[in-house]
Amino acid sequence: MNEILIMIWRNKRAFTGIMILLMFIVLGIVTSLIAPYDKLRIEGSSIPPSLEHPLSTDPLGRDQFLLIFEGTPKILLISFLAAGISTFIGTVMGIVAGYKGGRIDSILTSVTDVVLNIPGLPLYITIAAYFQRMPQLAYNPLIIASVLSITAWAGLARSVRSQVLGLKNRPFIEACRLLGLPTRYIVFSEIMPNIMGYIAINFIFSATGAVYAIVGLYFLGILPVDPTNWGMMLNIAYNAAGGFLTPRLYYILVAPLLAIILLQEGFILSSHAMEEIFNPRLRKEYYRKLERKRKKKASK
Repeated sequence: MNEILIMIWRNKRAFTGIMILLMFIVLGIVTSLIAPYDKLRIEGSSIPPSLEHPLSTDPLGRDQFLLIFEGTPKILLISFLAAGISTFIGTVMGIVAGYKGGRIDSILTSVTDVVLNIPGLPLYITIAAYFQRMPQLAYNPLIIASVLSITAWAGLARSVRSQVLGLKNRPFIEACRLLGLPTRYIVFSEIMPNIMGYIAINFIFSATGAVYAIVGLYFLGILPVDPTNWGMMLNIAYNAAGGFLTPRLYYILVAPLLAIILLQEGFILSSHAMEEIFNPRLRKEYYRKLERKRKKKASK
């Protein structure tokens, strides 16, 4: 654990990204405790940014800074759940197809190819339209995350399969088979460490894609109204400002757009540490470089 913390500390981009994510998590939890949504109602109209309202108020007079962090926990929960589901399915499908080969590989690859050719956004819109009839489902983060994961796993499955195909005939895997080691050991102790960095990075990018998807569905008004969701905030701001091209109240568009951009930047920057953390060979190389630097400094 100490090694991982040191690596993150020395990797400035990863450290910055993780700090951004922690900021959203902490402020989201604190805001939901001290300023729940029912206390955010303010009579009046939109107010430009000020010391009292640094990100202005929306057309209904609600403080946008508090609204953003009130909606953060649910957005993060949905994005992490969606990323977890798609990463788990893609990893399992890819490993089984690549390692087993033969008929199992043909069947799983065919299923993956079919899913890859399904257009994601129209499918999300079609499924989300049913939520209008059953709004209770739209407020369940696990249901929404499951919908966003329907096609998101296929690309990872193909990539993991390719990597496993390249690994399973390597000498160290052949040695494990000759020694009679069980498949479970070979997969989890020999193959997984070599592809874990790629899987972790894919998890980050899957979470990023889930944020775009959930914000987009709320912005389009497909999911039932959730006033604290950034997509719904963007929808309200867009309609009040007169659009993106000729906005009249441009400042109310800034808050939700800034939140989306900053969160995505946090995800992307934090991914820089994933390969070094989860790949044992890169981790050893990292500490060799540190040791060389220390020796050079000591020699001077």
